[in-house]
Amino acid sequence: MGGAPWVLQSHTMLRLVDGTYARVGAAGVAVEHMVTGQMVPLDLAGRDSLLALANGLPDHATLHPALERLERLGLVGHGLPAVDALAQQRLTELGEGHRWRLPRSRRVDALVTHVRNANSQRKVTFHGFGQTTCLPEVCVARCLELQRRVGPRRNVLLVGDDDLASLPLALMGHHVTVLEIDPLLCAFLTRLAQDAGTAITTVCQDVRDVLPANLRGTQHAVLTDPMTHEPCVRAFVGRAVNALRPGGSLLCAVHPSGRAMFESVMAQFPLVPRDVLAGFSSYHDEGFQESWYRSDLHVLQRAPGPPPYGANETMALDDLIEGALAGPWHGGAVGGANPFRKPTPQVLATALEHAFGVPAHVAAVGRDAVVMQVLPQGAHAVTSLDGRRGAVCTSIYPYTQARYHAWTAALREGVGLVGHTSVRREVTLLRGP
Repeated sequence: MGGAPWVLQSHTMLRLVDGTYARVGAAGVAVEHMVTGQMVPLDLAGRDSLLALANGLPDHATLHPALERLERLGLVGHGLPAVDALAQQRLTELGEGHRWRLPRSRRVDALVTHVRNANSQRKVTFHGFGQTTCLPEVCVARCLELQRRVGPRRNVLLVGDDDLASLPLALMGHHVTVLEIDPLLCAFLTRLAQDAGTAITTVCQDVRDVLPANLRGTQHAVLTDPMTHEPCVRAFVGRAVNALRPGGSLLCAVHPSGRAMFESVMAQFPLVPRDVLAGFSSYHDEGFQESWYRSDLHVLQRAPGPPPYGANETMALDDLIEGALAGPWHGGAVGGANPFRKPTPQVLATALEHAFGVPAHVAAVGRDAVVMQVLPQGAHAVTSLDGRRGAVCTSIYPYTQARYHAWTAALREGVGLVGHTSVRREVTLLRGP
């Protein structure tokens, strides 16, 4: 895995102070402190500037007028180290339960440290492109698994890279290219590579656009983590197949709820399934909190034959993140409710089965429970119940008003909710209605 141990160049930046991160949604933008809970709402006019600030700016940069309030409140500073120490600590704690996946070595530890430091610098983890980042230990485990499959110093393409896997792959000696729609993320990856003394090539474009000629049929491996919705899977895998050499490997993360859909789609591509590593990936959400989301890692091999989509054609696929049944929103609905009577997990599951018309699977721990439902096209709803307080919360992906209203109706009608309901919705706008 490369030569001498890697050294991270030290520099200072203009950025949000330690422990703060950007909360960016369609309804508004804010800066929140992950320890104190302090939240400062901002005008939507400052959205793009806040996103840039959340990735860190050069120390000599001028703060956008829409964000000057943050400086007055002491939430932004010049001359700060690039790494957020509080975020780094939180990520270290989250990763402890996943370290067992990795071999014990100084080089592996160094890779994890680099990825953890990189994650701590990117202080917005979920916005308009459906980005949710895997934990640093998982990121490195993916990279080691890829190298085990294809060997050292290979051409590797990442179709989307909010997981920041391009950094450890480049440090391991691979020739890494990232196909990524988010220009801020492309710039961030370039900076990470420079700081670590390595190189990453970024191609900033929509995955549906024509694949650059130099990437066609040249890659030994492709690593990708699409949203578990058929149009998104088709687009990401379609470009992966265009890029792979004969016999090359595709490593694709897919939520277990979408396995049947994924296998059905893969049967239409010149790909041979080789392995499925169940529950391989865990993620973190806004505020560097561990996400409930898990994904399997599918390993496939490029076989002879033409793919459904040519490398030189634009893919006629719409709403990659939203799915065909969704509206113009993507994100989660997070709600808290206090029912008149505290529901049992089974009562809650029955109400949600009626609301969504699909089975509800209950995982109970004492009086607490999680109710998981697989919705059409790989969408899913996860509802948690705090049996001591009667509080109910949900995450719905992709978020639609219809699904959200179905959930609240289930609480009122099936669970017996009366009186006040406190609901906080967090949604992210992909594109205009």
